[in-house]
Amino acid sequence: MSFGGFFGGGSSSSSDKNNNTSSSSSTSSGFSNPLSPSSPSGSETLQKLQAAVAEQANVVNARTLISKVNEVCFANCITNPGTSISAGENKCLNACMEKYFDAWNVTSRVFTTRVQRESATGSIGGVSPGGGKELF
Repeated sequence: MSFGGFFGGGSSSSSDKNNNTSSSSSTSSGFSNPLSPSSPSGSETLQKLQAAVAEQANVVNARTLISKVNEVCFANCITNPGTSISAGENKCLNACMEKYFDAWNVTSRVFTTRVQRESATGSIGGVSPGGGKELF
């Protein structure tokens, strides 16, 4: 079975099986890489792609945050689940959520600052190119 027409190759024959060169290495296809910075819309496409990836990461982070808040705060504040919550449980839930969101924001801010600093200095994971591991 040949998929050559779908994936850019020709039909398979006995001479193609003996030839070890790849048809994908050929640049005569006439297509250019849309993400290439040399193409006029390449940088714009790349920026849109990066923005979409960042947006998806934010959605995943928000879902994770809400899931963890529900899990942790419910376990800590709702002692007797029922059809309604008491005023004390409501107060506990509000305080728990605020603390959790504050902790998330602080952690996120510190992480973002550290990533920016490391990308500016060229060190990765707290290990600078010429030295040991940094703590903060």
